[in-house]
Amino acid sequence: MKKYYIVIIIIFIISLFSCKKEDEIVIIDLPPTQVLEQNTSYAVIVSSHLRLRTEPSVKAKAVTTLWKGYILEIVSKSSKMDNVEGVDNYWYQITYGGLKGWVFGAYIKLLSSHEKAKEESEKLKT
Repeated sequence: MKKYYIVIIIIFIISLFSCKKEDEIVIIDLPPTQVLEQNTSYAVIVSSHLRLRTEPSVKAKAVTTLWKGYILEIVSKSSKMDNVEGVDNYWYQITYGGLKGWVFGAYIKLLSSHEKAKEESEKLKT
């Protein structure tokens, strides 16, 4: 009979220690963070035509020719100014109709929104 009680006590002790408390849910109150904002800018070609190049250089291969009034999405800007045909300006990496390349800044007008670019494009086409 003693063995029976010992077995029961061992089972009780094992079951007591094997019971797990529920994990407490800890709520951490974090301060709000700044919302990252993507600023997309646009440009409209103001010259009669403009070559889209593979690199920011007049010596780079031309991918295609873009025409006056086309709306371009600006991706980036060169870190330093260049001089093309006596004019100092930056090169801009752009996308247009699935193409990506570089155009010289003297031949485009930079705008802050697509709507403004559309308005400017319409003015140039008339």
